[in-house]
Amino acid sequence: MKLKDRVAIVTGAGSGIGQASALLFAQEGARVAVVDLKPDAARATVEQIEKAGGQALAITADVSRAEDNPVAGHRALGAP
Repeated sequence: MKLKDRVAIVTGAGSGIGQASALLFAQEGARVAVVDLKPDAARATVEQIEKAGGQALAITADVSRAEDNPVAGHRALGAP
């Protein structure tokens, strides 16, 4: 568990390379913030991570919009 006690923020984690990256980070022990435009896709990735024994949080955000980034970051790190 190389990433135990670490947080990984993965954008586009609802599918494709982003999803594969999120699953790998979780497998290595990171808590994963699964960020995606599509809430259902983000939740599906979180379910896969949790089913494998990992910890994850689904965050709906568009990282191409500057105003979404601080909100996603604060949620990922557990800030109010």
